[in-house]
Amino acid sequence: MKTKCNIVPIKSGGPIGYKWRWMKKTDGKVIEISAKPFDYYYDCLTDAQKHGYCAVEYKELVSDHSLR
Repeated sequence: MKTKCNIVPIKSGGPIGYKWRWMKKTDGKVIEISAKPFDYYYDCLTDAQKHGYCAVEYKELVSDHSLR
């Protein structure tokens, strides 16, 4: 069974206005986060799966610096 993680949209200055990151939180603290933001949700999901996670939901739009 894979560990659950969240996929979150990150505000960006690009034409779409956001990118995607996956992260794993425990007790409210981020313990692992994707190395880079992704333009496409499914690219982010694929990267999370390569790291042993299964994404379960995405959260509200956040700024990248608020994740840490």
